[in-house]
Amino acid sequence: MGSFESKPVLSPLFGLLLEALCIISHSVKPSPHRWVFFVLIATIVICCALFTRISLGISLGNEAWEMGQANFPMIRLFDASTNILLTEPQRQLRYIAQKDLEISRASLSSRFRWGVRLWASPRGIGFTHEPTAHLPPRPKQRTRRAFILSQLRSITVYLILFDLTGIMNRANPYWTKDIPVVSGNQRVWRLASFGYALVLYTSMTIGHKIVSIISVLAGFSEPREWPDFFGSLFDAYTVRRVWGKVWHQMFRRMALVHADFFAQKLSLPPHAKYTRIFKLYAAFLVSGLMHYGGDALLLQNASTTGAIRFFLLQATAIMFETVVSTLACRAGLIGPRLNSNLAYLMVLRLLGYLWVIVWMAFSLPMWIDPLYRYGFTDSIPTFSPILWMWRRAFIT
Repeated sequence: MGSFESKPVLSPLFGLLLEALCIISHSVKPSPHRWVFFVLIATIVICCALFTRISLGISLGNEAWEMGQANFPMIRLFDASTNILLTEPQRQLRYIAQKDLEISRASLSSRFRWGVRLWASPRGIGFTHEPTAHLPPRPKQRTRRAFILSQLRSITVYLILFDLTGIMNRANPYWTKDIPVVSGNQRVWRLASFGYALVLYTSMTIGHKIVSIISVLAGFSEPREWPDFFGSLFDAYTVRRVWGKVWHQMFRRMALVHADFFAQKLSLPPHAKYTRIFKLYAAFLVSGLMHYGGDALLLQNASTTGAIRFFLLQATAIMFETVVSTLACRAGLIGPRLNSNLAYLMVLRLLGYLWVIVWMAFSLPMWIDPLYRYGFTDSIPTFSPILWMWRRAFIT
């Protein structure tokens, strides 16, 4: 039996313990001794990484769910670093509806409810630090019934999109555990690497909407507290907008807080151009490290994951876009005077979509190919309701 098989399976109790420690660390009053919570959380995460493994026994044969389990400890570690070591949430953050100007002066029960809200809202929904400009609009439905019906209709649409994505992915020769050597015209299928992102986009959206229905139905939250998990795909015409508006913003605060901390420690001028560049790369490095740790736990091999390289390349692509945009402005190719030319803007958008697809086709395989070899693609359901109805209607 190899070292992988001899490791015990990661128990869900570790996850529950990490969550409990995070909530308690958010709820206790500000103190110079709160670092003890970080030590406890870091110890648990290190034990998970070194002495446990992710198993099919927990995830019921679903490697996609396994990937979420593997990422969870590193996410909690960076959350603890953000809210314990680098900031004092009760003094620096404020829930918009809270009556106390400083929650640290409130009762233990009030602070606990506040801590749960902060834990449950990594995007800062309802807090003054909510990145509203980077989030989808709030739901327009005012009643619970209207909201739930809207979410159910939306789930139906995303289930169809998930099925169509699965049909496309299964036709892709790269979408397999044993990645083949592809030649000729089949190489064009590399452009469909975004199919991986679509699987995450649709499945995570469905899960988020199901949770929102349960929470609103149970009275734990109001409909307006549930903006969509992802932004519109129509906004994905630059890499900057992909990561700043379309993709989920769950790690945004963690990444920015760490980037600001590193910049301050290096005494970089706050408004200098090179400081902004440094923070951009630092933020993507934090995201890369979170995914790197999860991949290493999942694959049981810290050298095969390409997560850090992939995320740092996203910062490079954003820098490239900034340079191109600056040069285009100077050349008069883009600018306020051209905004009224809808045909011209549409051409620019189409070129932007093409650029994003080509970029993701180039950069995504560096990260996802090791996951494919692990068996991620085998976990995606192969049954297709659309194909089933097609065969019954036109074949049988």
